[in-house]
Amino acid sequence: MVVPRIVPMAAVFLVSGCLTTVGPDYTPPKMDAGQDFIAPQPLADATRAQDIWWTAFEDPILVRLIETGLTNNLDIQLADSLVRESEATLVSTGAARSPTLDGSATTTTTSDRKLGASASNADRNMSPNTDTLVGGVFSWAADLFGGAKRAEEAARADAERQAWLRRDTMLAVVSDIARTYVALRGAEQRLVLTQESLDLQRRTVEIVTSRVNAGLAPGMDLSRAEASVQALEADLSPIETEIRQARDTLSTLVGRRPGGIDNIAPVDGPSAVPTIFATPVLGQPADMLRRRPDLRAAERDLQSATAGIGVAESALYPSLTIPAKFQVTIKGFGTSEIVRTLLASLGATLDIPIFDGGAARADLTIAEEQARQALITYRSTLLTALSEVESALHAHDGAQRRLTALNRAVAADARAYEQASTLYAQGLTSFLNILDAQRTMTTTRLRQVITRTDLATTSIDLFQAVGFAPMDTVAK
Repeated sequence: MVVPRIVPMAAVFLVSGCLTTVGPDYTPPKMDAGQDFIAPQPLADATRAQDIWWTAFEDPILVRLIETGLTNNLDIQLADSLVRESEATLVSTGAARSPTLDGSATTTTTSDRKLGASASNADRNMSPNTDTLVGGVFSWAADLFGGAKRAEEAARADAERQAWLRRDTMLAVVSDIARTYVALRGAEQRLVLTQESLDLQRRTVEIVTSRVNAGLAPGMDLSRAEASVQALEADLSPIETEIRQARDTLSTLVGRRPGGIDNIAPVDGPSAVPTIFATPVLGQPADMLRRRPDLRAAERDLQSATAGIGVAESALYPSLTIPAKFQVTIKGFGTSEIVRTLLASLGATLDIPIFDGGAARADLTIAEEQARQALITYRSTLLTALSEVESALHAHDGAQRRLTALNRAVAADARAYEQASTLYAQGLTSFLNILDAQRTMTTTRLRQVITRTDLATTSIDLFQAVGFAPMDTVAK
């Protein structure tokens, strides 16, 4: 009989397969991220939850926008779908290591009737026969050299990579919403300041007109004052366009059509630039390696590529498939006359690669190079991350120092303008002095708003750079 000979042979291969897994085992790459960051670090606030850092702006409108974006943003929804797909791929890949069993059942009824017999006699002499066939097919591909195990390892790493990429997408969306919102409020504040400067300049025109009509000032002063009004009026339109564009961008980020955020952020809402009341807890650069989603995704990609080497190498070795069939035939089912027939078979197929023109070796080389590329990509991602943190720290520090100086300058310019206005009304100074004081004050106040916007933006950049991503609050 064939079966007793096959079973020991298969057992030998199965035992050897349990002890052999080709390809390199994955080890996390060792990278020198340094002991500390170079740029000055702001004083961190560890009392606030770092993964919901946007709440530190203490702006309920911003919080609502981000919550809406986390639910409705299309990039996040796409990332959710990719995670579910990768998890299903992992299940499918793991199933390849398990045996398969398919069953079938067929029932056939036949009856004999003699030709020429009367209908009544034929009915009495008819003897229906019922045949029932039940069968099954079993198959198992033994993982002799661990190729299927490596494939499952790669699929698991891919699923984890997609999960980290989803978190990276969430961090990017939250950061973009916060940056765009800050830019919107900054533009609205600049519009308010420009309108205030325009109103102030119009009052100046009235004063100059009175002095010109009284013969106390030359007509050139009036021309200069009117030109200043027209210049400020021209500045309004670009700022208004910037505001509309920012609102449209926010609508897209939260998954709505243009104008879709009016119920969240009213057009006539607050125009002050939000101030963040927290800074990230940086720790050491090594801590960033564990936080940044893009770095974690790159590392999982490296693990998947490393497992791919084992998958490719296993194709160089023999593969064993064990098929089995069984079939049961039952005749006369439902009568006293039952005949049972059992047919079973068990075999083993050993495929040995002999010649393929070098394709398998080439596939192994491809897998090895893909692993090298993944390692290079990981190193590049790490260097980019370190650079982004340092740049954000420098920008944040520069914005803080610049804002401190501008706050003093705004106060000084306001005093200078008041003094120039008083002297001009008394005829003790020329109009050029008051015009210059007014322009300087307007410019400094606008720079102050821009710097406040920059400071808030660099804070957002810093939280994103060090990898404080929101937790997975959306359904997978």
